[in-house]
Amino acid sequence: MHTLTIAACAAACALLAGCATSTRDPGAPATREVDLQLLRGIEQGRLDLVQAALEEGADPRARSEGLFFGQSALELAIDEAPTDVALLRCLLDAGADPEEVLHSFDERPLQLLARRGSPEAIELFLERGAELARGDESGETPLHVAAKAGNLAAVEFLIARGHPLECRGSNGRTPLLAACAQRRLDVVRALIARGADPLAVTRDGRSALVLAGWVNPELLRCLLEVGVDPERPGAQGERLVHLVPDAPSPEAAGRCLEVLRAHGVDFDALDSDGRTLFERLDLAARELQAAYRRDLARLEALRAACVAAQR
Repeated sequence: MHTLTIAACAAACALLAGCATSTRDPGAPATREVDLQLLRGIEQGRLDLVQAALEEGADPRARSEGLFFGQSALELAIDEAPTDVALLRCLLDAGADPEEVLHSFDERPLQLLARRGSPEAIELFLERGAELARGDESGETPLHVAAKAGNLAAVEFLIARGHPLECRGSNGRTPLLAACAQRRLDVVRALIARGADPLAVTRDGRSALVLAGWVNPELLRCLLEVGVDPERPGAQGERLVHLVPDAPSPEAAGRCLEVLRAHGVDFDALDSDGRTLFERLDLAARELQAAYRRDLARLEALRAACVAAQR
């Protein structure tokens, strides 16, 4: 009995020593209770709990595979509280890496912050060594992310700090083109006002107008007024007017068509297959009718099979 007690004490001492001087790989899944307490405190937005866990030896780079989808402490903090500068500073002060590779998409913390974070939070990470315009595996930078998300405050702050305006991301899109694809009118206006090139095109030749599509007539008007050519062919030789079938509703299409008509757009222009807008609409209608007939025939065959099975 005495021998077992000594062995148990020795094991407990070794465990405590291991907690004080952890040799776990940075970013390894959290297994210690103190690390899980840190992650729970972050999830709840409780700075006091986070500080207490760090004082007890929690790893500021801990991540949990089970509870938080593999997010690290820093990633979880940005995701849950992207404007909580005090919480983010607490983790960075404790040793979290401002340039760590996050759990998904090869993003860095600054890109995640650009989506929903405040200028103050972004400034904190820049002060701690985060790279202003570092791209992910597709080339998308923090300005691309902020533009797509419609985070106007982050867009203006990043530009003021010197972020390049014409960097190329997925499919050669600039931040302005990315904002057009997401119909972020305020961001598009801000980028153009600060010198972004509205005539830029994607790698496959699509213009800002083609990316903007048939949703927001004010966005189309904004781009037309700065000289974007509505007659420029896109990736498949289509012009903006040929994309009317992609409009979300007849009402949206009508409003956008009024804007284009006011700018003298040729509704009879031909696409690369020699079709006009109206011929493309007729083709789309025939394709939908054919798809409907196929679905109806399939359902009728299924019904016949069910009837036969009951006999």
